[in-house]
Amino acid sequence: MEEIYIKTIAEQFLYEKKLIVKELNRYGIHSILCDPKDLTASTINKYLEIKAKQQL
Repeated sequence: MEEIYIKTIAEQFLYEKKLIVKELNRYGIHSILCDPKDLTASTINKYLEIKAKQQL
């Protein structure tokens, strides 16, 4: 029973984080949603994406 509770809370938390990112993007605020271990690669990829769109 405890495993189901933990999984449900984790899924809700991820859903809320995705909503936050979506809302930030709506206001033109770029954000990165990733695991901490992937932050460096994700940051570089996001930077290159923004630069390619000439948004800098």
